[in-house]
Amino acid sequence: MTEAAAMWTLVALGILVILRPEVAQELLNRTRGLVGRARNGIRGNVLKKHDSNLQICGKSADEMTVRKSTYALVGGLCGLGLGVALEDSLSATVLVLFPLIAIFGGFFYPDLSLQKEAERRRKSFRYGFSSFLDLVTVLLAGGSGIESALSMASEAGDGQTFEQIRQSLRRSQVARTSPWDELADLGHRFGIDEIVEVAGSVELAGRHGARIRDTLVARAATLRHRQLSEIEADAASATERMGVPMVLLFVGFISLVGYPAVAEMLRGW
Repeated sequence: MTEAAAMWTLVALGILVILRPEVAQELLNRTRGLVGRARNGIRGNVLKKHDSNLQICGKSADEMTVRKSTYALVGGLCGLGLGVALEDSLSATVLVLFPLIAIFGGFFYPDLSLQKEAERRRKSFRYGFSSFLDLVTVLLAGGSGIESALSMASEAGDGQTFEQIRQSLRRSQVARTSPWDELADLGHRFGIDEIVEVAGSVELAGRHGARIRDTLVARAATLRHRQLSEIEADAASATERMGVPMVLLFVGFISLVGYPAVAEMLRGW
């Protein structure tokens, strides 16, 4: 039934293209307009919800829009194919739900994947930023100025963290602005509150004449304490997950041992 409906739909479209090409062209133009509006709507939604995630992952909203649309289309086709294959054994309502669920899952799967990757990169960025602060405090203790300490510390490491810090410091030198303002902007763009907090504390210390080195030492210690707490929480979670297979084995063993007795009791009833 589904194959026949699809075949007759294609035949009707072919006849329409041959007999009334102007109507077919109008339908094509309207379809393009609808697709364009849908694409803009998806892009705006992606920017609204995942701007910081896109920034830290180095991806664009257009790329994310194409990915979401592709996953939704592929999911819908797979769901439709599965429904056609099981057409004889399932009801019409279930056959309709298969493609809808697949489209829904395919559309939102890239969001979950992007969020997971962004959280992983933020954690790595925090580790790198903590090391950067430690290097800055060491250079300040050795007699370097704040700007030279920042520059030399940013050149001491590789990876995304130090690369982004170097770019922010270069923008600060070109625009002749405070380096901590650029680092705070970096924290806002990447959604990392720790960078914004450090930049605000250093700026406040500079305005009130306090020693910036003491402020950086305190902030670096706070970051290390947070990272240690996260590591301990991850280790505790992993330890709890290790007990799940043992519980399942125990339940399976009890079920295997007790099955003959239970089967005999049921047979007697």
